Amino acid sequence: MRPAPGARAPQARALSRQQRAWLQVELAPGLGADCERYKWTQSQSHVEVFFPLPEHVLPRQARTSPRLPQPCHTAQTCAACTSSAGSG
Repeated sequence: MRPAPGARAPQARALSRQQRAWLQVELAPGLGADCERYKWTQSQSHVEVFFPLPEHVLPRQARTSPRLPQPCHTAQTCAACTSSAGSG
């Protein structure tokens, strides 16, 4: 038995626009990590760090700073950080 055509729509609508955008941030295998509070990825020339904004904050209201937040894990427990630590 197939679900009704609109059966998945309520679940999709349950996610906010910010949550959907956060889930769409793709990380190349071995070139970044999802650290819960932020995601990062890198190439040979760039490093990108993604932070989710609270629902009420518009992107133009956010300020950026080169300081990174404290990691939410230790390098010993994160395979992505452990494998990329010596490659820089």
